[in-house]
Amino acid sequence: MRKLYLTVIGLLLSGVLLFLTGQAVAQASNANESCRVTKVVDGDTFWATCNGKAELVRILWVNTPDIGRSECYARTAARFTAGHLLNKSVVLKGSGTTRDDIDRHGRALRQVFLNGQDFGERLVHDGYAIAWFLKQAPLADAQRLATTQYNARVARVGEWGACTHQGGFSSGAAQSSLQFGPTF
Repeated sequence: MRKLYLTVIGLLLSGVLLFLTGQAVAQASNANESCRVTKVVDGDTFWATCNGKAELVRILWVNTPDIGRSECYARTAARFTAGHLLNKSVVLKGSGTTRDDIDRHGRALRQVFLNGQDFGERLVHDGYAIAWFLKQAPLADAQRLATTQYNARVARVGEWGACTHQGGFSSGAAQSSLQFGPTF
């Protein structure tokens, strides 16, 4: 009986410790971090220096065409991102959940703010990106990005107007709905 009691107490203490550790990590991932963008990889990925450390960042909840796959508008989206972010100070904010911190490629998933504006939303607004929810986004962010994407698509801005016949995101499923990654 005493062994069972000690085991239960040990499990409870372990659970509390894991919970507190998870809360601390979640709060850290939700904290704002000021960084300088040092290299743009493509429209939604860049290198930044944060507190003296190089970090590969993927803009959270958006997806731009991939340069590596030679997708239509990929280089245009990368040039847009470079023109706005390269050598600039940005504020990075995690989603607040530990599962959204790092993707399978080791990139830090962050909302990116330039002069107080959500740069991911700007990419969607100007037709360089679509809303892309690999992980669950807060409802307000999802609604805002969905509305922004709908308006860009209707106005045929950016890739919505340029790539209808070239396999860009203006063809296929992206025309009818938001894009959801495989783990949503």
